[in-house]
Amino acid sequence: GLRVLQGSTGGYFGIYDFSNLTGLLAAGSLPDSIPATYTCLQPEGDIRDQIELGGAGQYADGQNAKVMPDKGQNPGIGTFEDVDGMEWIAAANNEDFFVIHEDGGNVFGERKFLARVGTPMKYYFVAMSGGEDNSRQLAGVSAVEGVMKSPS
Repeated sequence: GLRVLQGSTGGYFGIYDFSNLTGLLAAGSLPDSIPATYTCLQPEGDIRDQIELGGAGQYADGQNAKVMPDKGQNPGIGTFEDVDGMEWIAAANNEDFFVIHEDGGNVFGERKFLARVGTPMKYYFVAMSGGEDNSRQLAGVSAVEGVMKSPS
């Protein structure tokens, strides 16, 4: 249908449904208003119980990616923080997924999640990247050979 994903850096997001838009535009002129229905899929709130880490997501300070240690705070916060990117992926059987990217100054690495759309939402930890105190950075290792070598 005619739907749009709307997100916020504050961590809430939902879908606007413009199901009558085609009919309104068929009249040949722009309408004074366009009716829509908004469904909030995630309010700004604690998401820790909605996150599946799958054995990954360990921060160098002992916390895990169920929290977001904004600027290295301990304990980290249990909400999304500075969601700077969201993609909507439509799959077979009317299943929808969102990819959610944070960019909030997490010194242990920014979180990335794959989310299955539903009520309640479920977030699957996919990766963390960057951050000066990222455990891979501290160990001097990388998935790409040679990246952590010093220039000679």
